[in-house]
Amino acid sequence: MSNKPTLNKVADTEARSNLIRQANRLGMVIREEWSDEELTKRLALRREQIESLDWGGLMDIMTWAKHPVPTRPTKLAVAQIILAHKRGHYQGLSHKGLVCLAILRNVKIKNKDSARKIMSRLRRSEGIWGYVLRKRDKLVGSVLSTLVDAEPQINGTANQSETLTLQEHIEQRGLIEGLGSGLRGAADGYISEKMQEIEDRIDYKLDEIDRRLAEWRNRELTNRLRMIKITLAVSVVIALLSLLYTYIREQL
Repeated sequence: MSNKPTLNKVADTEARSNLIRQANRLGMVIREEWSDEELTKRLALRREQIESLDWGGLMDIMTWAKHPVPTRPTKLAVAQIILAHKRGHYQGLSHKGLVCLAILRNVKIKNKDSARKIMSRLRRSEGIWGYVLRKRDKLVGSVLSTLVDAEPQINGTANQSETLTLQEHIEQRGLIEGLGSGLRGAADGYISEKMQEIEDRIDYKLDEIDRRLAEWRNRELTNRLRMIKITLAVSVVIALLSLLYTYIREQL
């Protein structure tokens, strides 16, 4: 009997920890004074809020953040993926995508706010540490871009194609992910260029083979026509000689 209060306390602690984990995954700001009942209520409201978000706006964010869409996507699953993308420049993200991102990050905006204003509020919400990280990524990206001297690559998105340099990769996606993405893009570009060179060489060889075959066919056709002409000429001469022989024999 004496163990029941302890077991109940452990169960309550685990239940609250589970609620907190769910709230954190959905980007909620939790207050310590909230009871389990209040936390459960606010968690349900948060789920309803996410379910009410525009699906097109969420997909715009996924495209902007370059995250693959789950096989069977739900708004809650997509929201958790988006919330894991903490930093980044917001150029290229649609207005409805910015609105969804601001709601997910608990940034207060108004319906009439422009895209530029929403981006400014999102940057401010990252705090001083986010500002420092952005400046660090920009500086490191600039230095590495100068050292590597990587060519920009074209990345097609749902709405536009944008040219991204190594510096811009690092600024948008962070140091490690951006550096890997930028160098991977440079390697892909190099491989694509080499493959194009190989294809051009193959095309040139095929064209040369076609040209030589055409020349051979033309020579063969010319020779055959010449032989036909000679054969016809010889046949005519033989026929004339035959007629001449017949005429002379009849006259004798």
